[in-house]
Amino acid sequence: MPEVLPMPSSPAVIKQSDLTRYIAATVKAGVPVQQVMIAPDGTVTITIGNASAEGAMNPCDRLLD
Repeated sequence: MPEVLPMPSSPAVIKQSDLTRYIAATVKAGVPVQQVMIAPDGTVTITIGNASAEGAMNPCDRLLD
């Protein structure tokens, strides 16, 4: 029988409601959200702006064109 390891009881570093509020405020301000990154320490980085057609492509996509 496999050993059952206890799960850590640490709270989440950021709540989904907080992240939803950040994104909604950014969109309401009329700024397009390009990417959202959450660091292990809870730091939220929101990249704003329109993604260019070339920048949004995966490098492999260029090979297939």
